[in-house]
Amino acid sequence: MKHTLFRILTKVTVFATMFLTILGSAAPSAYATAFTSVQWKLDRLQASTATTSTFSIDLPGSIDWDGTSSDTIWITFASSSAATAFTVSASTTWTVTTTAQFKIQDGTSAGSGTTMTVGAITSTDTTGAISTGGSWPSCLGTADLVISVNVTDRKFGFKRCSANDGSTVAPGLGNFITIAIYNGTGSITNPATAGNNYLATASMNDESQLNTYSDSLATSIIPSDVISGQGAPAATSTLTFALNQEAVGASVSACSATSQPATVTAGFNSLVVGSMNVATSTICTYVSTNAETAVTVYGYSTNAGLKAGSTYLAGSTYSSTTLKTATASFSLSVADNGYCVMSSNISNARSNATATTPFGNTTNNDCTTGTEVSGAGSLTTSLSSIWTGTPNTTSFAHIIPKAVILSTTPSGTYSDTLYFVAAGTF
Repeated sequence: MKHTLFRILTKVTVFATMFLTILGSAAPSAYATAFTSVQWKLDRLQASTATTSTFSIDLPGSIDWDGTSSDTIWITFASSSAATAFTVSASTTWTVTTTAQFKIQDGTSAGSGTTMTVGAITSTDTTGAISTGGSWPSCLGTADLVISVNVTDRKFGFKRCSANDGSTVAPGLGNFITIAIYNGTGSITNPATAGNNYLATASMNDESQLNTYSDSLATSIIPSDVISGQGAPAATSTLTFALNQEAVGASVSACSATSQPATVTAGFNSLVVGSMNVATSTICTYVSTNAETAVTVYGYSTNAGLKAGSTYLAGSTYSSTTLKTATASFSLSVADNGYCVMSSNISNARSNATATTPFGNTTNNDCTTGTEVSGAGSLTTSLSSIWTGTPNTTSFAHIIPKAVILSTTPSGTYSDTLYFVAAGTF
């Protein structure tokens, strides 16, 4: 019996720019250029276990991965210590005779399209040897790409060959690149210590410009992802987890398994003193599975509240008769400031999903898209259950960030980053 499948595929950055004036408007914030979407999937989440990592990268707009200017894509596994590092095996195992360790596809969606021919593979144990563009094997022959591996830096580089070199997959066939690094002779081993926030980075050097696009991804590592037992399910265990985004309005659309960006930015409208506001978009969480028990969607927060520097957004408890007072203190755990699951009375707001207190499960405390904010609760830096779904089915729920502004709140850009996890038992 397999137990507790996790997927951390997405995160949400929630921000609000506040001006303490009635007519204030939000100032734009600068963000690094990101891919249209990135996903990172691992076939094993158990600590100290060899794993297959699959990265699905949706390139922005008309960008393609071509060889004219030596376009390169990089996958880097981050580390803070030996116990928390993904361990890449010795360099001598990454050779051209083991190209089955990689599968690279160029298509119009994740895991689809033409499989590209891998040419030579070079590998090194020297720190920094390929960190800035590096030493690449030759593209001669019919190779569509060549690969350079740095074992010590946990870095994998993929260089697109030019059609003049004899490559068979034309540039621009699709703008969805899927890179699978398989568990084999050369392998990647999960960190020895379980934890919530293990990182990898996908980046691209486009048209000879370094680090044109980049995104960070996170996953959990758990003590064990297998429980011994008698018997097994007749069907293959499946769990699909997606994050969608749409504008807040009078109605919402049903969530789907498509449009799965790695990062969603849920910004607020301009907030003024004494006002209560909702985000400009809902966060739509979707799970489809054949798990035998209810699937749970968890979340945790980087800041445990909207924060600018060391200052948290000042808020208070909502009352239908007294909105708030200037001296009210803000508690991260109380209702009425934070994140909530939309009301089941709103069409398409959720399906087969039951909200968990304090995120909208109490009678008459389900969230709406209006200024009424009762039922909201703030995530902490530890995993918290947000909603549970019906076993063996498709479930989804829209989540809205909400906030209250006081006259004591200084102006500034307040932000928080949320991570979502789906878990099921099979």
